[in-house]
Amino acid sequence: MVHVADDEMTHLFSCPLFRVSIPNFSKLNDLLTNEAREWRKSAAGVNISNKGDSWHSPDGLLSRKEAGFQEFSKLVPKYAALYLNRINPKLKLGDFGFEANAWVNINRRGGFNAVHTHGKFHISGCSWCGAKFQIKKYESSRQRVYGFKENNREKKIFAHCPDVECEFHSKLPTYTCDEDLYKEKPSFLIATIDKFALLSWRPNARNFFG
Repeated sequence: MVHVADDEMTHLFSCPLFRVSIPNFSKLNDLLTNEAREWRKSAAGVNISNKGDSWHSPDGLLSRKEAGFQEFSKLVPKYAALYLNRINPKLKLGDFGFEANAWVNINRRGGFNAVHTHGKFHISGCSWCGAKFQIKKYESSRQRVYGFKENNREKKIFAHCPDVECEFHSKLPTYTCDEDLYKEKPSFLIATIDKFALLSWRPNARNFFG
């Protein structure tokens, strides 16, 4: 059983950061490092925020067969259950749909990651009719998210109600990406204090005030 001290739950964001101590972490780090380097030799990777000599692994880390990746994959649900217990001991991981993803990012000399944001999937359903967003699998290994659509021309993802009878089936007027918020200037805004701190650094953020 892994003991989690009180100081290992950090509230830097709206979602608490959870830190744990992994036994024999040095050995696992060595395995992951070597396996990641070998993976880079055989895979082109994907371009997310990579600049210069930088490599971002494709999806599939948690299903790879190498010993280090396998060990890491087994730890993910174990620590997710501990995380849930720290948030609310009455909650059980088995009562919820659980999905995890992981990737490797390797930056050699001159390589770096451009400033970017994460998390455009913070909405669980339609705020108008209450229809829930769902993830459904098709073609064995592929899956589709019902509740989000992709605009290939603008290279953006937007929310819509999955219920075809809903007034907002085509698009929900809900935004979670900073750039979209600056552009659309919603009438109702929910934000953490760090967003207000950006007002003096990002001129676009001042659009909220007219």
